[in-house]
Amino acid sequence: MKTNIITLIIVLAGIAGSIFWIEAEKEIEILCGLIQPGQSIEKVIGLLETGEHLEYKLEGRKLRFYSIKNLYSISCGVDLQNTTEVATVSFSERINLKILTILTGSICTFLLMIFQIALASGKPLGEYAWGGFNKDLPDSLRKASAVSAIILLIGILSLLSLNYISLIPEGVSAYIVAGFALMFMFSILGNLLSVSKKEKMVMIPASVVLFLCYFTAAYSAF
Repeated sequence: MKTNIITLIIVLAGIAGSIFWIEAEKEIEILCGLIQPGQSIEKVIGLLETGEHLEYKLEGRKLRFYSIKNLYSISCGVDLQNTTEVATVSFSERINLKILTILTGSICTFLLMIFQIALASGKPLGEYAWGGFNKDLPDSLRKASAVSAIILLIGILSLLSLNYISLIPEGVSAYIVAGFALMFMFSILGNLLSVSKKEKMVMIPASVVLFLCYFTAAYSAF
């Protein structure tokens, strides 16, 4: 029960954190793009006052706005001339959550795919998967692991298609990634119900990380 509660808290916190991060990131990027040289500082501040996720600081001829909701990972800087109108605008980004989750999710999915290939090839690792009932998987579950490896490969290609490759159109890959997020959510539930301590120890954290990566990548793509 304690494990279930902790897992639920982590998942809900991860979902909320991802949503707030991405919404703050989008807001700052959009508002930064709306600020143009020559605009009055009053107009700029009026524009920033419409924001729901940001905070700004005006010091002399410099104005910066950012958000604690994405740990100040991105910001927009506005240089003023004569402290009354915009001279230049610059956007900076230290952490791109979408790219971070795509890379993390792809690596973790690849490792899980290798694990499933090992199971399919007969490695005695069955205590960590499929309920943990068999150290050496029967033929039916070995075939299921082979199919799982193929499915996971599709997940990797879909994630990478959101930013790095053009194998799958981004609009299509976003829905596929969302489907994988749903799959890993059910995987979390299945692992929580497992009778195998070894499977719970390894697969619950793995499923949580994979769910959050796929959820965040999908949310940022829509």
